[in-house]
Amino acid sequence: MARRAVTSLLSLLSFVAGLALSAPSLPAQDATSANAGHLASGEQLDALLGKLDSPHYDVRRTAARELETLVEQKELGSVLARRFRRELRRPGTSFEVRWHLERWLKLLPETPVAPLEEADAPDAEQLDRLVVGLLAEDYAARAAARERLEWLLANGEMVGPISRAVKAAFDRPGMSWEDRLALERACDELRRVWAGTDPDRWDLPPVDWRQVDRWIRTLATVEAQAATKPARMEAERELRDLMMRDPCVPRLRQLLSTRLETVEPGNARATLADMLRACQPGMVAEFWEDRHHKGEQHLLVGEPSQTPNAPRPSHFDRIDDHTAHCVSGSSLGPGDYPVGVAFPHPRALDAFFRLVNLPSPRRRLAYQRELERDEAHRLRRISRATLDRWLDRGTRLDPTELNILPLLDPDEVSRFAGRILTSVDDMPTPEARRRPDPYHPGGTLPEPQFVLFGQRLSHHGVICLQLALEGTRAAIPGLLKALEDDRLSDSGAAGYRLDRIAALRIAQRDPWPTVDRWLAAAVEQGGRLAPRSTAPSTLQATAAAILLRRAGHPLDEFGLEITEADSPLLKQLGLRGYRFRDEDAAERVIRWWREHRDDRST
Repeated sequence: MARRAVTSLLSLLSFVAGLALSAPSLPAQDATSANAGHLASGEQLDALLGKLDSPHYDVRRTAARELETLVEQKELGSVLARRFRRELRRPGTSFEVRWHLERWLKLLPETPVAPLEEADAPDAEQLDRLVVGLLAEDYAARAAARERLEWLLANGEMVGPISRAVKAAFDRPGMSWEDRLALERACDELRRVWAGTDPDRWDLPPVDWRQVDRWIRTLATVEAQAATKPARMEAERELRDLMMRDPCVPRLRQLLSTRLETVEPGNARATLADMLRACQPGMVAEFWEDRHHKGEQHLLVGEPSQTPNAPRPSHFDRIDDHTAHCVSGSSLGPGDYPVGVAFPHPRALDAFFRLVNLPSPRRRLAYQRELERDEAHRLRRISRATLDRWLDRGTRLDPTELNILPLLDPDEVSRFAGRILTSVDDMPTPEARRRPDPYHPGGTLPEPQFVLFGQRLSHHGVICLQLALEGTRAAIPGLLKALEDDRLSDSGAAGYRLDRIAALRIAQRDPWPTVDRWLAAAVEQGGRLAPRSTAPSTLQATAAAILLRRAGHPLDEFGLEITEADSPLLKQLGLRGYRFRDEDAAERVIRWWREHRDDRST
């Protein structure tokens, strides 16, 4: 992907209004490995993984570099993720190989959890051995046991059997204190996996509330003697397991609250208070800036939270999976806000918020596990949820929404753009306006404006400008359809055809399988790119230049020359505009294409 030269559409529009920004360097040719599919085949991939454990450093380093190249290719993500996870479940996988695989898995997509095949489902004896494997002296054996248990647990239906196996392990005769602590830590890790599974698939026994009360009373003991530590650890473990069952949380919350009224201050009270707090409905407000998760604020619903130096407490009095109501905030004004998706920061044009509903301890644990995922992966998920909600709404984006497009994942924005360009009609963006500042009576806040060389851009024009900046092939089906139907005019774009420019930039940056065919058709059809001037750039000539460069063919033979003077926007977008020096040049390119196209992949 070409180097990112601006952080927002407003920055680019400021440039074309007169602020000098350095032009980005032109992108290199498409670097996708031609033999990626071959390398990712079963035997080749197994060979690379085997070399990761070679006794020779150079062999290990070369294999790691080749695998990293494969990890960077989005189309291989699911294949690699499944293979890497299978390797992690193998007891013989070494520490160094595990380190690489776990690091790469953070960059790869999550693979769907398939129902367990009968051959994969372990019996009680096998599960017992796996749980005991968590205590093995050998690191590889422990890691493989944990990985396989997590894999089994992710299916949901194994929650009950694994839970029973873990409880049985704690009852093993002669278990040392160190082993007990190690198994408790393993339970905490497994519980985080359990949190992300479907509760409808669990096979757990009915709750004995008299036993629950006994566990709470055990924890309420003020002084914990050494002899009672195992019982206290069991009580806490069992209560935290119970907290995973959402329907049980309200009653457990009431029991904890009642017991706390009789407990003196101390460690016991702190433990029960921590559990009670975890049982209360909560939420998180995430802050993202320039595609990076910069922080989050954890809140209890209905309780104001005043952080140091904050001008006002953060207070939400209700939330569900769709909407949250803000009573007050440091940045957010009172009102309703969407949940689970990005929405614009009211005071920072290069940032957005995301609210997350965490109504139960289980959802909190699942969220903590989500935070361990690679930041770019999380941004893709947020972007898809946000853009899908906008598509479902079926309306044009408002200026603040248009302005956060550069803050979302480029591939997801491209997919969205291809659909929105063909599903809603184009209109000019609104004129400059300001909105009331809820915390400063009489004050106002600006809304983004999209002005190109003194003219307001249209809705589609802003989207195409973003595609020209960072668009990927995911936009192409819709973008080419919009071009065919002429859904974007150049009025309000200072004479630039932003839809054509976007398609050409994607052809350079992320060429799609039939790109050569489209470029050749553009040479035949023609059209403008930049404003009419003494030496205008044309769609014909620029498409011809890209087509010839992709073939490694010299441009001079076809009378192509760069038009530098009239294309400041094209230069800023990294697109060299071309024109033909003579009238017959386009026809010569077309004849060349017709002679060679059977030899090219189209």
